Amino acid sequence: MNEEAVLFGEQRSLAGIVTYPEKAAKGAPAVILLTAGLVHRVGPNHLYASLCRAAAAAGHVALRFDFSGIGDSEPRTDYLPFHTTSVLEAQQAMDFLSTTTKAERFVLVGLCSGASAVIFTASQDYRVVGGIVINAQTFEEDGEEELLDYAEGRALTRYIFSPYAWLKVFKGTARFKGKAQAVAKHLLAGLRRNHLAEKARAAGERLFALAERDLDLLMIYSKGDRGLDYFNLLGRREIERLQRTGRVRVEILYGTDHLFTPPEARKELFGLCLKWLERYRLRQRDARSVAALTV
Repeated sequence: MNEEAVLFGEQRSLAGIVTYPEKAAKGAPAVILLTAGLVHRVGPNHLYASLCRAAAAAGHVALRFDFSGIGDSEPRTDYLPFHTTSVLEAQQAMDFLSTTTKAERFVLVGLCSGASAVIFTASQDYRVVGGIVINAQTFEEDGEEELLDYAEGRALTRYIFSPYAWLKVFKGTARFKGKAQAVAKHLLAGLRRNHLAEKARAAGERLFALAERDLDLLMIYSKGDRGLDYFNLLGRREIERLQRTGRVRVEILYGTDHLFTPPEARKELFGLCLKWLERYRLRQRDARSVAALTV
């Protein structure tokens, strides 16, 4: 495979690395990785660079780039909010690959805030045919901090009153420091439970809208991640209904953290992503087989 440093965007202010496969898989969508938090395009624990190379080895053109003001990309001067600029810049990345590689279909990948940017962009651009959403924290653009606090506090409240937690108390191994504030926020937010439940339903509807337009989503969470608490606000029935669409797959990885620091966790993550991406190559192969039979 080959890698090339590139500049793109309206002002050529966005910096990235394109990884080209030795042999592109016919019909395979291009893969674009969206910046995780404030970490530049190599990704936390080198995750983005490794995943791009793994995707290229499987036949996909892959691009990882820095959002404005991060890494080698120039800062913006228009002061637009992140949920707006992340979509604009993801679209500029697609435009660039469309021009340079003739790619027409894209799978977006993101961790944390990058995962939210995947959802925002997919909701607005039909060139996105799939998304790999890793430890997403929210699915809405504005005012989600309250819902995140409520989700985290609800999970902690359940934990504190569980037999497992009290067993740790009796053993002297309990660590409740720092959790009391989150629980207090949850109890306070409980006074506005109906309002928050409505916000959670709205977040879920965004995912259903994507599934209904035949866009595939792979949603990966670390067990215990705050984003998983948020996702669980949708409710078991709604999550099961999402998965029954056949378009949304949810995977929970154990024994890891938010950034997949353990090497074995990253290996498991890569395996899930590459196996999921294979579906596109298989679809193209099946389509060619059907076409050959009808000639």
